[in-house]
Amino acid sequence: MIITAAAACSGHAYYRVPRPPTAEGSWSNDVLYAYFTMSLPGRYSLPPSFTEFNPDTDTSVTFVLRVKRIASESVVSGVLRRPDRSVHASFERHVPRFFPGLAPEEWTHEEFTMKSLMAWQGSWTLELFRDGEQIGRYRFLLADRESFQRRRSENIRER
Repeated sequence: MIITAAAACSGHAYYRVPRPPTAEGSWSNDVLYAYFTMSLPGRYSLPPSFTEFNPDTDTSVTFVLRVKRIASESVVSGVLRRPDRSVHASFERHVPRFFPGLAPEEWTHEEFTMKSLMAWQGSWTLELFRDGEQIGRYRFLLADRESFQRRRSENIRER
């Protein structure tokens, strides 16, 4: 019975493994969290991290960012690049300087609607900057279910 259920799940189900919030892709210690997810962050909780998004089932891709405040006001900006490396969107956030008694970090997010992304399936990249200096690069894959399964089976064969 367990074998039947496992076979049924592997043949028909599509499941993306959620990961904990991360700063993977950052090369600055000022970045505490920087990742993509499917939902907006809550007031006291962080949504899980995902690296795969499906235009047939997902409504948006949200970039979550938490950076340290520094001694002076700064500007954090991001550039989202399509799989062909052309610029798709950009955003900019002003980060207040750190004062004793204030929260030592700044939270923000940027939501990209699936309607604006779905025409370009493949590997997307978000480049993150602070005051013009690049501090990270983050990737996600946008593809339909069959493409994900094909890529996964190719990765298994390569190992």
